[in-house]
Amino acid sequence: MGEYDVAILCAEHFQVGLFQNGAGYRYLELALTLREFGVRAAVVCPGPTDFTDCPVPVLDQSTMSPEDIEQCANVFVFCLLEDEKLVTRLKMGGKALIYDSFLTPVEQLTFPRVQAMGDRSRIDAHFHDVVGKHNRFNALADDFIIGEPEEALLKLGELISTFQVGWADYGTLSGRLFPLPVISYSMRHRPSTEAPPATGATFLWNGGLWNHYGGVDLILDAVADMRTDGRDVECHFCIQTSEWPRTG
Repeated sequence: MGEYDVAILCAEHFQVGLFQNGAGYRYLELALTLREFGVRAAVVCPGPTDFTDCPVPVLDQSTMSPEDIEQCANVFVFCLLEDEKLVTRLKMGGKALIYDSFLTPVEQLTFPRVQAMGDRSRIDAHFHDVVGKHNRFNALADDFIIGEPEEALLKLGELISTFQVGWADYGTLSGRLFPLPVISYSMRHRPSTEAPPATGATFLWNGGLWNHYGGVDLILDAVADMRTDGRDVECHFCIQTSEWPRTG
């Protein structure tokens, strides 16, 4: 038995700390929510956290061997950027695996490091590798986390197209899919029904997948509509510089 019930693997650059990205926040919030329900949850990050008062354990993967990771928990949550050898090892070790599908293969085409490849043939080869990895993770996973309930049909289509779900068992797949909004869904974030309407709210935008689907116009239109309705709101865009992450 592992020390924790669930370990959430933060792949590559997904840190939990004072300057974490969206994925780091997502996994920290998931761990905090599991803790609220009495689940012993930990987050495994590529490096140490600089939080001094984090309510859930944040484990430094750089100080752990693959065996240490395998033995730390009974259930593992992972995403598309996770190390395939590690995920395979966990599966062979009898661990329960939950594949978080918030990061899609097509989104990786927009990553700067992929676009920097320049040569179209290299990008195509990389994309084919990513899709292959995604399909293998689908095959290894016991359960799946999806972003919204409507994404269940997309996941079903993926599993059918790779013959992982047949006509006899597709009806039971719903029990293996767990819809989870991207962020800010836990009990401690729900406003009181007695609270007055919010004024002076500030929305922070750090980009992400919505950038590639016209999401910037969406949030600008929403802020404009709220201002027209008399709501005192602002929108700040977060940018990343070589020296310091800040809002601008």
